[in-house]
Amino acid sequence: MSRYSRGIAAIWLVVGLLLAGTVGCTRQAPTPPATPSTAITPATTARTQPNGVPRRLRLPAGPVAAQFAIRAPAPPSHSFTVRILAPRQADVAVWLQTWYGQRLDVLGSTHDRASCRAAAEQTVCLLRFPRLEAQRAGIWTVHAAKRSPRPAFVQITVTFQPAA
Repeated sequence: MSRYSRGIAAIWLVVGLLLAGTVGCTRQAPTPPATPSTAITPATTARTQPNGVPRRLRLPAGPVAAQFAIRAPAPPSHSFTVRILAPRQADVAVWLQTWYGQRLDVLGSTHDRASCRAAAEQTVCLLRFPRLEAQRAGIWTVHAAKRSPRPAFVQITVTFQPAA
């Protein structure tokens, strides 16, 4: 074998080792399945909830998430309220997601004393939002994420009203 051929063979060997090392370094280990106690289970429905009609969500034991669709009229000309009813022991966060990906935080926790009041065995949260000049009408998604361990029924009502 000539000196030139050995040099080419050595280059190909180095290139092959570099490629093999790169593939090995970029490969990700498989993600182990989440345990049932910490898994977030999505629960979606295809129908759009009518304006001002309460939606009752059954949230099973453990951390769990659920969502449903609403039709948002033109936010620059409408204000809206969100009313949340949950068991006192439940810790639930609620947010809205527009059809174009904008997240609108509604409530970080049903234990928030500034927005929620305990009434018997229920927590009632009432949040009022002004007109949203930068947002657009369309199908939005209401998300609820329960972090507390016990199952809960949570009722969420989103009501849009023409701004005065």
